[in-house]
Amino acid sequence: MVKRFMEDVFTACRSKILHSQIDTNTKDEVLNELTRIKDENLGLEKRTEGTEANLQSVVSSSEVDGD
Repeated sequence: MVKRFMEDVFTACRSKILHSQIDTNTKDEVLNELTRIKDENLGLEKRTEGTEANLQSVVSSSEVDGD
């Protein structure tokens, strides 16, 4: 759900940049930075894929223990 939201945010940002009145070189720089940020975000997602399952496991064991 968060991944989809972030993809929508990046798409909206890209659209606004493309339709802005800044010069082409500046647009290219900003779009490159946006791409870098998006790639960094996706990289973070890949590094944390197992984290959700681990957290759910901790919560489940906590519920069983009653703590």
